Order: sequence, then structure tokens, then C-alpha cells
Amino acid sequence: MKQKALFIVAVVMCFSTLYGQLLHKVASLDIYDDHIHNIFATDSLLFILRADWDNENGFSVNIYNISDPTKPYLIGRQHKETYEGEFEFQDRVMFIQDSDFQYPFYVILSKDKTKAIHFFWYPNKVIESNAYFYEFCSFDSNVRIHQALSATAFQQVKSYPLSGSKPIFTGLSLIDDVIYIITKNAGLILLDVADIDSINELTSPITEGNFVGIMSGNHKVWLEKEAGEIIELDISRPRLPVVSRTISDIGYNLTGFWQDGKFYLKGENEVAILDSNFSVENTLDFPEYEFIDSFTKTNKILIVSSTTGVEIYSLTDESISYLSRLRKSVGEAIHFEKRDNLLFIADFADGLTIVDVTKVQRPKLLSKYYLNGNTRDIKVSGNYAYLADYVHGLVVMQISDPENPQLISTLHFDGGAMSLDIREKTIFLTTNKNELFAIDINDPISPKILHRMYFDGYYYSEKWLSEKNVLVAGDYVWVFFDNSPLFAYCYGRNNGFIEKARFDEPFLSWGYEIKAFDHMLFFSQENGIQIIDINRLSYIQKDRFASGMEWSPEAVTLDGDILYVSMGYFGVSGIKAYNMKDPQHPIKLEGGLDLNSAPQEMIFDDNYLFILTPAGIGVYSPYNAVKVNEKNNIESIGPVAFHLGLNYPNPFNAETWIWYNLQDTKKVTIAIYNVSGCKVRTLIKQKQSRGIHHVKWDGRDFSGKEVSSGVYLCQLKAGERMATRKMLLVR
Repeated sequence: MKQKALFIVAVVMCFSTLYGQLLHKVASLDIYDDHIHNIFATDSLLFILRADWDNENGFSVNIYNISDPTKPYLIGRQHKETYEGEFEFQDRVMFIQDSDFQYPFYVILSKDKTKAIHFFWYPNKVIESNAYFYEFCSFDSNVRIHQALSATAFQQVKSYPLSGSKPIFTGLSLIDDVIYIITKNAGLILLDVADIDSINELTSPITEGNFVGIMSGNHKVWLEKEAGEIIELDISRPRLPVVSRTISDIGYNLTGFWQDGKFYLKGENEVAILDSNFSVENTLDFPEYEFIDSFTKTNKILIVSSTTGVEIYSLTDESISYLSRLRKSVGEAIHFEKRDNLLFIADFADGLTIVDVTKVQRPKLLSKYYLNGNTRDIKVSGNYAYLADYVHGLVVMQISDPENPQLISTLHFDGGAMSLDIREKTIFLTTNKNELFAIDINDPISPKILHRMYFDGYYYSEKWLSEKNVLVAGDYVWVFFDNSPLFAYCYGRNNGFIEKARFDEPFLSWGYEIKAFDHMLFFSQENGIQIIDINRLSYIQKDRFASGMEWSPEAVTLDGDILYVSMGYFGVSGIKAYNMKDPQHPIKLEGGLDLNSAPQEMIFDDNYLFILTPAGIGVYSPYNAVKVNEKNNIESIGPVAFHLGLNYPNPFNAETWIWYNLQDTKKVTIAIYNVSGCKVRTLIKQKQSRGIHHVKWDGRDFSGKEVSSGVYLCQLKAGERMATRKMLLVR
């Protein structure tokens, strides 16, 4: 149910029945750097090619300054829409093996490696030589040759037919204008590409063999067979290679590079340095749960990306020494609190993370405090943050200086702390053993247990990490445990907990969260949401709403009469909206915001919706308020700006919807262009009124013929104003 999302994207969706809002993504904090797939370094710059978590269709190029490798810092970023997968990197060619589509594909970067200028969709291998890009496809013996004409224009210039049966390509290496091609069924193929007008297929010393890896250096080429055997070629004359020796299994795959007379090879949990005879000289070992994605080397610096971030090491002939880390911002976000312009995040993987959202479009990571536990919940009061941690119990942090939080005290619980809330100087904390504690925090350095209540064991004791199961609202402490009823207790320091009400309607429905707004308490459960009157201790809405066969509600937040509901189940994730003007009859609004990970907590504050998923933080702003009149037409009731929204879905296969806003009544033209600038289709050419509009494109041209896969441009013109969006069609 909890899934990880990938890529930051501007999203505009319409909640359009009765009353709703367009939510526009304005920012996202870098969270999961464990999807770094490849890195490339110069003496002073580090380029990190990584998948992003906030959209399933993307990667970014992050650029760091590493002039001082002990203090790397981010200097730029570019996001691109493509698919996630395993990356390989060869200068400007980035390879992605995509599991969803079961086809590899390639992205061609600009010369400075910060922009994607072309996508190859279904080739097996692509390599660059002398500004030409050679595309090898196992389903076709023709080698297609392409050229970048400009920063945006890219075209095929010719093709070359390989002899023999269709080879299954597994690797490429370029040596002095000769492309060495390894295959599963045709051994080694040599292609001389020194002259684009007279490409020649050279005589190969190996015409059979199942090869899976290739590496070159020091006038040698090493070919790895599937069984682990390595064949070494002498390439003093690159057009006439000679087999010089055969080496048995070296214990490592040929995944890495040759540099400075050594092999740098990647194992699952280690980087190994081998001499020219494949003897191990040194290794850099990682824990068994930490997997290495890729690594690179420049001068005496070794840079390794793994599931916990990017680490930089000093490399000498004798040793490998740790220098610094570009660590992930948040390991696994569970719950958060917002105080003024700061977000305080309970990070299950790391501990406390503090983010500055003063500039909401550019959230800034201020600090982290690693607890090496399982931090699950957080509340902030005054200069202190109180965290519920499975290993350490109650953790008290001094946060008067948010850039340098300090651990003040801990209070251990056998069951492991799970969730907490605060009223004045008392913390109410639940544990994994169905216990509720009242804790005195008059002195944060020495918190003291005041009362303890144990809930009978007929309730399940295995807890979802994201449960928010204790809340102080009105005159009561509210608590539930998984499939238990929801209890309301009066609490006094003299009398302890006294039960005042029990809402015994779980029907084995797992609870996720309780949250209060004014006099209403929302109880999110697996099969829907119930609303309770906090003051009267009675149901406002007993019949559960916001549920479905494929999804269930997890977290809620309220903005006026609009309730935003986080949902996730069976791979479906996102946010739905309900009109709560009459809370006894919630009305679901059309549309929604599709995400790839259900928000575990949401906060609406200062006109922004902050959402927290395991993947991190997203910030949305209300783009425009709308309503539906008696004739079921959408009307604007708020300021409308000229805007071309992101088409949805994107990428798309058969059809996509394009949303746009008009500030005034204008003559409108919406046209589709290919990347070469040729018009493919005109969708709209007429006068349209102020407000929100949408139009569908079915992926066909003027003649009604389906266009091919690729990137297309949607251009909106309204009077003198114009906007353009990229769209990705995948057949």
C-alpha cells in the first residue's frame, strides 16, 4: 500500500463538482537519493543522474560543486520527463532499463550534460562517436545513425546493415573510431565508423560466444562471458584485435571502469580495486542492506552512490578514506509538524529532519539529527520537539537553533513509542503494546511518567508505521489501536484516565489517523471516514465515506469547506476532495490529484497544502477556486491567471487531456507540434470565455493517422499570450 513515488512535476488537476480548487505544485524537497542511478564527475563538478520520487515518470540532473570534496554543495538542477530504471552512462548517452515497459531506452544529453535533448525508445544499445549516435536494435540488423542538429533538433541521417543473423546486443565500447559490440549470439562484432560515409564491418577474432560485459583500457579489451570467464584482447591495432589470454572467474562482473592502470569494479555491496592481473588491491565495503548504484573517479577522489546517498572518498595507493556525504534529505518520512516557516519531520529511517519553507517554492533542508532508531511521530511545543521512537521511546530535542538541534533526554518504553500529542506540559504517548501513557514534561530534561493505561489484548498489536492514534481535542484524549474502537478519555493528574465515550464501530476496520478541526474529529479507517462531534461525544457522520474497492483513506486536512483526503490501496494513490459544507452529507468532488505514494500526513497552512509521503514533501497552492452552476458549467469564483496546465496523463498512450485557464475572453488556438517544429494537429481555433477549459488529443494528426511515439509540444495562444508544454506519447 505504501509505494515510493518518483519525480517532481507541476500538476494541475480540477476538483470541479459544486466547489473545488485547482492544486498547482509549487515545490518539492529532494528526498530519496537512493534512486541515484549514475554519476559523472570532473575535477570540480559532480553530475548526479537520479530518479525523482514525486512522479513515476522522471529523472533529474543534480549538479554539485566538489572543488572542496569535504564540503560539496548543490549548485543546480534540471528535471526531465522520462522513465525510471537502471542507468548506464557513456559521456552524453544515458541508458535506462525500464522494468515497466520491458524495453531499454536512451536519453541523449546536451554537451554540458545538464539537458536532455533526445529520447531513443526501443533500441538495445546506443553509443556516440564524432557527434554521431549509433543505435543498435536486436529486432533489426540495421544500425541507425543519428545526429544532434541543435539543442532541440535531432534526426536520423543514415543506416548501415550488419551482416549475418540478427544479433542480440549486450554491450558497446568505442576504441579509436571502432565500435566493439558484444552479443549473446554472434560473439564480438567490430564496426569501423571513422568515416560516416564508408562504415565497414571488420573481421572479428571471436564470432561465437555469449558475452555480457565489456571494458577497455591500456591497449586492452576485456570481454566477460555469461559464465564469468574473461577473454582479453590486445588492441594495439584496434582494427585487428588479437586474443592474448583467457582468465577464469575473477569474482566480480565487468561493471565499472579501467583507470590509472587498475580495474574499479562494482559488487552488490562493495567497490573493489584490482590490478591489471585481476588481483584485489583494495575494497570499499558497505553494509549488506546498502546497495551500490554506481561510482566514478576523478583525480584522487572516489565518489560512490548507494541506497543512502552519495559518499566521497580520498583515494591513495594505500588506502581509501572517507571525506563527506551528500546524504538523502529524508530517509522515510512518517509524520510532520509545521511551526511558522519550519517543517519538523519524523523520519523513520534517520530521526529528526528540519526544513525551512520560508521560500515555499524552494524548501531548504536546515538540519538532521540521526537517532538510529525508528522515529514515528513528532510534536513541537516551544523550543522543544518531542519524538516517538520505536527504539529510544520518547525523545526530547532542543530546537531553539533549528540548524543545530540538540538531544536533551530520552524516556524508554518496552513496547516502543508509536504516536504522541501534547496538552500544556503533559504528553500523551502510545506504544506498540497497546499502552497509553501520560508524561510530565515540565522539565524536558527529566520527563516523568504520570499514568499508564493498558488496553486489553483483543486488539491487534502489530502497528502500521504511519498510524496517528492519539490526539488531544476538546476536553478529551482520543485513542485507538488498529482495529479497536475509538475511545475518548478525560484526564486529570490526580485521577488519571476516565473513559467518557467509546465509538465501537470498527468492524475489524484498521484505523489510520484521528485529526480534529474545530468541533469535528475525523477518524480515518480502512473502510472509510467517520466524523464525531468533539463536544457532544456523538457521531456527526456515522456512515463511512471516502472509501472504495481500490483505495482507502489515510490522512485528511481541511481548508474551509473542502476536506482533502489522502488515499492509497492496491497501487492507487493520490488525494480526493470532499465538500463538507454539510458534514452529515459529504459530497465528493470530481477529479483529484494522482500521486504515486499516498500522503501519510497533510497540513493546510498559509494558503498552501503541504503533503508528506514516505518519499518526502510536496507543496501545492490553490490555483483557482471554481464552482458548478445550475447548468453544470464550471464558473470561476476567484482570480484566474493565464495558464497552460500539464496534460494528463503524461506520458500517455492513446489520449490525453489538456487543461488551461484564460484570464479574459480571447480567440484561442491550441496546436500540437513535433520536436522538429512541424504542426501535427490543431485542436482548438475559436473564441473562448474567461475561465477553465480542457480539450482532448487522441494522438492523431490532421489526417486522422496515429502519430509515432515521441515528444510533442502543445502550444496555447490566447490573444497576445502564448504558452507551450511538452507531452510524451508512448505507443
